[in-house]
Amino acid sequence: ADLDAIRGALNLYLTTVTSPDLDGAAGAGFACGTNYGASIASASSTFGASSAAGTGVPGNLLQAGIFTVAGAGWVPVDLTGISGGSPLSALPRDPSNTTTGNLYYGYSCDNSAKTYELDTNLESTRYSSGADNKENKDGGNHDDFYEVGNDPGLDL
Repeated sequence: ADLDAIRGALNLYLTTVTSPDLDGAAGAGFACGTNYGASIASASSTFGASSAAGTGVPGNLLQAGIFTVAGAGWVPVDLTGISGGSPLSALPRDPSNTTTGNLYYGYSCDNSAKTYELDTNLESTRYSSGADNKENKDGGNHDDFYEVGNDPGLDL
C-alpha cells in the first residue's frame, strides 16, 4: 500500500507538473542512474538490474532515511509542485525499515525517460514465495523483490 501511494503521487506529479524532475531539488546531488534512494539510512541492497560494481544497485545510496516530500527525501521528487500540493504529507517508511533481509523501500529513476522504480522485499511468505507470490509476478526483473513504477520491465 505504501509503494502504491508513492507510485500514485509520482504519476500525478509526472502528469501535472510542467517540467518534472525525478532526480530531486537543485543542488541535492541526486542523479538518476547513478544514485538510489532508500527509506533507511544505512541501506545496501540488490534492488534493480543495473548496478555499481555488480551490487545490483544503481550507483551510490543518496537521500536515505529522509521523509520529506519537498525534493530532498529518499524519493527526491518535489511533490509539493503538484497543483493543490503533495498528496502525501511525508514519504512512507517500511514497517521494519532494516537492512536485515533488505526490509526497506528503494527508489531509482531515469530522468531523461521520466521513468522510475520503487522496490521492497516483502516480509509475508504468502506474498514473497507462497501461492500469491507478488515478487515474481510483478513484471519486474528481480524475482526476490517487489517492484512497481512506470519503467517498462521495471529494470532500473
